[in-house]
Amino acid sequence: MHFFSTITDKLPGVWSDRLAPVAEKLDLAFSDQGPRSVAARAALFTFAVRVFSAAIAYISQIILARLMGQYEYGVFAIVWVWLIALSTFTALGYPTGLLRFLPELYNDGRYRELRMVMIRGSLVNVGFASLLAATGVAIVLLMPDLMEEAFIVPLILAAVCLPMITLLANQDGIAQAFDWPDLVNIPAFIARPVLMLAFFGLFVLIGIEANATNAMIATVLAVWAIVTGQFLILRRRLIKKLGGPHNVADEADNMEGGKITPYVRAALPMLAVEGFFYLVINTDIMVAGLFVEPDAVAVYYAAAKTLALVHFVYFAIRIATAHKIAEYHALGDEQALRSTLRDAIRWTFWPSLGLAIGLWIFGRFILGLFGEGFAEVGMTFLSILLVGVVIRATIGPAEAVLTMANAQKLAAWLYAVVFTVNLALNLALIPVFGLVGAAVATALSMVIETLLLAVAVHRTLGIVSFIGVVSRLAHSSASEPSVEPAE
Repeated sequence: MHFFSTITDKLPGVWSDRLAPVAEKLDLAFSDQGPRSVAARAALFTFAVRVFSAAIAYISQIILARLMGQYEYGVFAIVWVWLIALSTFTALGYPTGLLRFLPELYNDGRYRELRMVMIRGSLVNVGFASLLAATGVAIVLLMPDLMEEAFIVPLILAAVCLPMITLLANQDGIAQAFDWPDLVNIPAFIARPVLMLAFFGLFVLIGIEANATNAMIATVLAVWAIVTGQFLILRRRLIKKLGGPHNVADEADNMEGGKITPYVRAALPMLAVEGFFYLVINTDIMVAGLFVEPDAVAVYYAAAKTLALVHFVYFAIRIATAHKIAEYHALGDEQALRSTLRDAIRWTFWPSLGLAIGLWIFGRFILGLFGEGFAEVGMTFLSILLVGVVIRATIGPAEAVLTMANAQKLAAWLYAVVFTVNLALNLALIPVFGLVGAAVATALSMVIETLLLAVAVHRTLGIVSFIGVVSRLAHSSASEPSVEPAE
């Protein structure tokens, strides 16, 4: 592939000579099949999709805020944040566990066990999510006085959505483990918000009230449709990769005697990492919902959605590199592991810094799109939060290094500490300073998280994980043994 070199050759002589080396590197990056180039392309694709999805999400959130008004939009935002937080816990850490389990099983040719891990693990997660959802519905119906009336029906609808959100996370983990970034990013980050907005827009056009309840109905319909479509595409790709339909038809026989328990147990520490991580970035809104009126929370949520563009850089790099970190650690390939980590940190920090500067410059204009009263107050929240996100970006996906290198228990304890500090800061600052206190508490928590992760990675694996510095890897006896194969 010589696309960039061809274009460069058509330029005037002086420019052609100067740009030729750059063109050669670009051609190599987009055609080379080496692991570093593959990871770079996956990260670039993921980031492009996340940026595009951020634009779609922004448009949808602006439309929702303008159609529903601040109060109803605030109710929807609080319910949605609780739904995402709960779905992280109902997944039991399994989507992250799949990034460890599936590459190893596939490389060893243990296809029957691989299918068992995918199918039975998903059934366990969906079953647990359904049980929690049923419990939540019972609490809402039996004790409606615990909350404002505006929250009752949206919370019930969120419970209906919970099992499918959980299954979506598992299917994302499978697609990520097999290097299918399109199947990871497009369903959840493009198709879902587009469908949700389409359903909600249809409701409004036919005269249905634009409120939080109907927004949640649109969300349920969109999520169920996306999960079904992703499942069908994923199944077709897995049949092509692992074997024909006759093998899948004999799945019950293939899995006989296979035990999912060791894999679920091995993934549980990752639940703490994932769960506490999402709590850290959502605790402010969850706690604010207890002390602040929904219309005020709506402004804070708009600022948080604006911040999501910077968060997407981290998530994109994590998706593109986490399974490679696990693979290189398992193989003992220190050079490849150091190179991957160095790239991951660089790819995380510099785009995050650039986006943060851009948001700080254009933040008032962007927030003003949500409606009157969003720009000035929202910009205060956004400026504080940007400081924390940029500091966090200096270490890249450090928690993925711990998790993929079998140090997930340490990562779990670390995030438990960060969450405890974050919760305590929010509970202390929000009643006194309002939502400014929530922003300060979240930014401080990110700084503490950064310091603890950097120390943990260095002490556990002998790696200095910081922008511009990645030391030599030293083996650590603290690493846990890998999961024993199911008998």
